[in-house]
Amino acid sequence: MSEEATQLAPDMNLADVPDLSGIGEDRPEPWENGWYAATAVQSRSFTNRDTGATTTFASGDEVSKGGDSRNITIQVQVKRKNGDVLNGRIMANYKPEFLTADVIAQVTKHKEAQKAAKEKGEKAPEWGPLFRAFSALQDIARLQRVAGVRQFVRNPVGGLDITPVFGKTIYVRLGEDDRNPKYKAVVDFSDAAPKKGVL
Repeated sequence: MSEEATQLAPDMNLADVPDLSGIGEDRPEPWENGWYAATAVQSRSFTNRDTGATTTFASGDEVSKGGDSRNITIQVQVKRKNGDVLNGRIMANYKPEFLTADVIAQVTKHKEAQKAAKEKGEKAPEWGPLFRAFSALQDIARLQRVAGVRQFVRNPVGGLDITPVFGKTIYVRLGEDDRNPKYKAVVDFSDAAPKKGVL
């Protein structure tokens, strides 16, 4: 195990991975077009027509390049009605300390404060430094719901074992790829079918 992986593999039992099923999300009604039903896969391969070289893209949970967080990558495939297959990936970044009772309690308390302010017609409190944890916990909670599990377990290198996601349907919204406008990229995902707009 690398030094970085060791740093991000806290001494936790499997039971210490939290149940995030109660972390909800606000979905717009109705959803905009651009959503597709996709399948989460363990890996996918791409063969260059010119060189014949094959590149494999794998799903997983690995230490980030900076070494201070982890990246979950879920490879997805969209099969369109005309038979074409669109490939993409879902990315979720998190810090191991986000998966603690204290941080989850802070996020839950802040969400309740925002809801209460909205009901009173008052300005909702800003997320501030909690936003990154909130966003990461929502992403992981959505993936848990896709997988049909109440909580993930840890893999041998301190990340989350995301294998229960493989083979499951996940809804993705495709948009312009920032790196190459000619291609589409996954810009959002959901565990629930959109109200309309799946193509």
